[in-house]
Amino acid sequence: MSRTLPWEPIITIEQAGIPEITLYGTVSIWSRRQQSVVSVGNTMASVWTHEILAPWLLACQYPILKAAYPQLQAKHFALMMSSHNGEALHRDLLHEILLIGNLLPSDLKCPARYPNFGLAEAEVRYSGSKASAIYHPNSGRHLAMLLTLKAQGQPIDNYLDPAHEPYQTLKHLLRWLLGNEQLILETALDSCGMPMLALTAQDIAKLYQSLLQGVPEENWLSVPSALAPVVHGLSEITMIIRQYPYLLGGTDRLDTLMTSGQYAVRNNLILLAKESLQGGMMAIGTSPFHQFPVGIGVFIKLASAYHPLHLELLSDAIFESFNLKAPELTAVEHGDTTITRLHFALPVPQRI
Repeated sequence: MSRTLPWEPIITIEQAGIPEITLYGTVSIWSRRQQSVVSVGNTMASVWTHEILAPWLLACQYPILKAAYPQLQAKHFALMMSSHNGEALHRDLLHEILLIGNLLPSDLKCPARYPNFGLAEAEVRYSGSKASAIYHPNSGRHLAMLLTLKAQGQPIDNYLDPAHEPYQTLKHLLRWLLGNEQLILETALDSCGMPMLALTAQDIAKLYQSLLQGVPEENWLSVPSALAPVVHGLSEITMIIRQYPYLLGGTDRLDTLMTSGQYAVRNNLILLAKESLQGGMMAIGTSPFHQFPVGIGVFIKLASAYHPLHLELLSDAIFESFNLKAPELTAVEHGDTTITRLHFALPVPQRI
C-alpha cells in the first residue's frame, strides 16, 4: 500500500493577476525555543534526505580522516560534503584528494558523467576527456568514504555497504542530536549509490537550526563517549562550510549564494544552506535575529522535480516575510507583473 502524499500547496506564481503555477510540497520552520514555527504539509512524514545530511556524515568520518591524512586541508573536506558543479577548482581539488588517498577514479562507484554546470561540461568535453565518476556531483562524498575505510585498514570495494561504521555512527549521532534513541531510520541507496536515510521534514529543520548554532551547553554532559569526537568536530564542519561555500555547490547555486553572504539579507543575517538536486529540497540554518534569538532551521521539499528558480522564489518569499531580505525591484520598476503568494502564514515580523 502506498503512503499518503504529504504535499500541500505552498506558493502560487501569478502573472498580471492570473495564477500560472502552484507549487506543492512541505515546509518546516523550527526554532529550538519556539519549536515549530511553520508546518505546511505533513512535516512528520519521512522524506529521503539524499545529500542533505552530508555535514553530519562527514562529522562521523572527520576524526579518522584528520588523523590518517594530515595533507587534507579544509578545502578538501568541503568537497567531501559537496554536490559540486564540477567546475575547474572542484576538479583540481578532487584530483588532489585522489592523490592523497592513493586512489584512482575507477575506485569510485558513482555513475560516470560530465559536470553538471554547462561551462564546466563544455571545458571537459573540449579537452577531449570522457565522462568520469570524478565529475559526479557527489564524488567528494564517495572519496571521503573510500579514504575512511582505507585509514581503518578495511577493503574499499564494498564502501557503499550501509553496514560500515561511519553510516552506523551517523544513525547514532542523529538519534542523540534529535533526542530520540528509538528513532527508526529507514535506509535506501541514492541514485549515486550511497546509502541515504529517511527523516521527517521537521527533524531536518531541527538539525540545520542546530548546525549553525551548535550543541546547547546543557546537552554537552549527555554526549555519549563514543560520539564525543564526532560532536566536537561538528563546529569545525560548520566553519568549513562557511569558509568554502563555493566548493559545496558552485556558480549560480542558491545554497552557495546564501552561505557566501551574497543573498542580500538584512541585519547581518548569516545563512548556512544545502540543496539536494536529486530530492528537490533545500535546508537552511540561520543566525539569531530579532524574532528568534537562537535562529531558525528551514526545510523546503518540492513535490515536483528540482527547479532552482522555484526554490529561490519560495526562499525569497519566506525571508522577505520575516523582513530579513529586501524585496527585489517592484513590478513597476522591473516592468514585470509577476508576483508570488505564499499559501501559509508566517509570524508577523518586528520592523527593523
